[in-house]
Amino acid sequence: MARALPRRELKAPPKQARAREKQLAILKATESLVLSGELEGISTTTIALKAGIPVGSIYRYFEDKEDILEQLYRKAYDEVEAKATEAQQRVEEGAQFADTIQPLLDNFWRTARAHPSFVALTRWANRHFSLWDVTPGPASSLSRLIEQLFTLTGIELPAGRETAIMKSIVTTSSVLIDQALEEDDEEAAKQLLSELCQLLISYTKSFSSPRS
Repeated sequence: MARALPRRELKAPPKQARAREKQLAILKATESLVLSGELEGISTTTIALKAGIPVGSIYRYFEDKEDILEQLYRKAYDEVEAKATEAQQRVEEGAQFADTIQPLLDNFWRTARAHPSFVALTRWANRHFSLWDVTPGPASSLSRLIEQLFTLTGIELPAGRETAIMKSIVTTSSVLIDQALEEDDEEAAKQLLSELCQLLISYTKSFSSPRS
């Protein structure tokens, strides 16, 4: 769920307005197919038919179908991440980690579920790439959000363990949030998020001192 796909060399954005409109039409046509539940059946042919353009035109702006879907996935993730960032900015400095992590996880889950294409595109990414490819790294946005929360709540990572701790937290969070997003039963999803919350609280207690 954390936009960790291997980045391709993107084609240069078109300079002419008409070309930009055609590129946008391709993205919108693909997104429309995703929203209609036809993601697994999407091909450059179906995209071209939906956009009303020749199939060959697609390759002027994108490498292939996966290139288009990856760009839509990144866009969807950026939109969900922006909401998560807004929620975290409302956390007051000095707040307790245990009091803030559950509301933030719930906020991310609800925002992601409410997004029209995020869940479908995340599911596509998880099925088409290895766990290594989709697991966020230390420079990911998820890692930055967690580090910022640690700063706000006064948690300091022990010297020499920072990288391993962040990898453990980010990987566990990414996998369990993805599983919660796959749950159709809201109570089952909430239980997964609650378990993740308890794991994170217990883990952070092992290397941080409670505020006095």
